[in-house]
Amino acid sequence: MNHFAENIKSYRTEAKLTQAELANRLGVSTNVIGHWEKGRTEPNLDTLLKLCDILQVSLDELIR
Repeated sequence: MNHFAENIKSYRTEAKLTQAELANRLGVSTNVIGHWEKGRTEPNLDTLLKLCDILQVSLDELIR
């Protein structure tokens, strides 16, 4: 698994959000969150920035 995928899951669980809750806040499906966390796909830049805002982490922290 890549670090980006691991980070999304880690920061999501740290924020006490389920995949469904995060998906709802971002306006994507739960399957999309699952694909990100498994490293199958990655969000576009706009969604990445929203993700950082929701998870309260910097872009650098999320993608490192």
